[in-house]
Amino acid sequence: MLYTIGAFFRMRPLAVCLLPFLFWSCSNEPSVVTYREAKAPEATSNNENSGSESKATQEIGYEAPDGWEPGRASSMRMASFSVPTSSEAADVSLIKLAGMAGGLLANVNRWRGQVGLSPISDEELTSILEESETEQGKPYFRLSLINETSGQSILAGIYLREDYTLFAKLTAAMGAATEASESFFAFCDSVTFPQEP
Repeated sequence: MLYTIGAFFRMRPLAVCLLPFLFWSCSNEPSVVTYREAKAPEATSNNENSGSESKATQEIGYEAPDGWEPGRASSMRMASFSVPTSSEAADVSLIKLAGMAGGLLANVNRWRGQVGLSPISDEELTSILEESETEQGKPYFRLSLINETSGQSILAGIYLREDYTLFAKLTAAMGAATEASESFFAFCDSVTFPQEP
């Protein structure tokens, strides 16, 4: 018997390598492989930030019209809403940026590009901005960008403050934007700011 096994090993060197695995596979012990997944870092709320910037952001108020639903979250957005219409949901965002946020004309031309409209000049800008006032008595600009060819639209409320610029923006197809415009500009009117000393 020993000779037979020895001859087997000499004739088949591969068997020498495989024999331990054959014995191991016959074990009665269960074979369990455990994977450990790294825990994702917990997201922090903007409201947990400290400092005057966070306080000023928290003191900006607004009133969402009936029927508006929470929209997609973003680190840049102070608030986000989905506005149901008969055709599709319009996306509304409220964003606060430091200073002039790149300038009024640059932002308007960027939005015009998003709906497929060509850039305009400073002189043309004044003709498309509508001066308005919040319920708190603060001035702001209303803007309606509608491309009838592409059917894309952006409505906006632009608030120029001393240290920052606040943008309320609605993005939707032309029909949905038209349908949601009244409630959107009511939302823009409802925005309140910290009382200035």
